[in-house]
Amino acid sequence: LTTFFIAPWARGHGVARGILKRLFREARQRGYKNIDLHVRADRSAAIALFEAHGFECWGEKPRYARLKGRYIGGRYYTKQLG
Repeated sequence: LTTFFIAPWARGHGVARGILKRLFREARQRGYKNIDLHVRADRSAAIALFEAHGFECWGEKPRYARLKGRYIGGRYYTKQLG
């Protein structure tokens, strides 16, 4: 999984939660021990979702992405699979 985006009209219906649960199940079945991700710091809904599902922030990058001439911070997360 390289990109995770839920269309605005589909948000709030458990779609992202379902995708994450499937991702965790598939990753465990394939023998993965952890999942890493990165996200723009201004994506508060995504950050809340990831943290609610056990992802832990391990680092931040102030100049993560450039958008319309200005830099946006980013966060790096990991989740250990049981």
